[in-house]
Amino acid sequence: DGPLVVAMRRGQLLLVDELNLAEDAVLERLNSVLEPGRSLTLAEKGGGGAELVLGAPGFQVLGTMNPGGDFGKKELSPALSNRFTQIWVPSITDEAELLAILEARLAAAAARATLSTHLLHFWRLFVSAAPAAARGGLSVRDLLAWVGFVNATSSQLGPLQAYAHGAYLTLLDGLGLGLGIPAALLTPVRQKCRRLLEQQLAGKITAAAGSVSVSVSNSVNDERVTLAAGEAAAVVARAAGEPQLQPGTPADVTTDDGRWGIP
Repeated sequence: DGPLVVAMRRGQLLLVDELNLAEDAVLERLNSVLEPGRSLTLAEKGGGGAELVLGAPGFQVLGTMNPGGDFGKKELSPALSNRFTQIWVPSITDEAELLAILEARLAAAAARATLSTHLLHFWRLFVSAAPAAARGGLSVRDLLAWVGFVNATSSQLGPLQAYAHGAYLTLLDGLGLGLGIPAALLTPVRQKCRRLLEQQLAGKITAAAGSVSVSVSNSVNDERVTLAAGEAAAVVARAAGEPQLQPGTPADVTTDDGRWGIP
């Protein structure tokens, strides 16, 4: 028996994660389960004929999904969606909850409090300064990817340098791509974020800027990530008090139509 049949027999809660990614043929089998009779006919068992399974007292179905407008997602059929009570859960905006998530994911105990606070302040500045259409560029998922990069590279770069480079790799290098937002609207946002990074790192690092090569290991293979001597490295160098030529920014090659130089 699968999880659905087991939950029905035992009267347990069944959690169906990413409900709208399942095949339509699979989802339609839930229609009878979500009726008042809570029944499921198992015609696949063969032998003595089809078996009728009834949901025991306490059996419930909880489905989670991202909105159908997200990339790769689809809407549920009216027949299925009408059988659920739908609850919209907005993005996390509670700073205490977000801080707790960041602290739990950061691996370096010595720098955990500092980096989690820096990440929270950066997030707060970005969502307050960015246009509404661009705020999704730094979701909780993006913050966790940033934390993952810091965890993987802190031993080679140091926690604060990894934090600064992660800001560009996660957000700033691709800010506005594919959104159709004019570059002029995002240039001030980028500048504010850069100034905040410089303030957070000022007087706390001594490493020179330049091309840095680090190894990032994962469960599949070893990937090499090269951090070029670009704007992120320049931010690190300025925070360390080292004289640097001012590098060009991605805004220098953008077009007024917001395509960021992409034909």
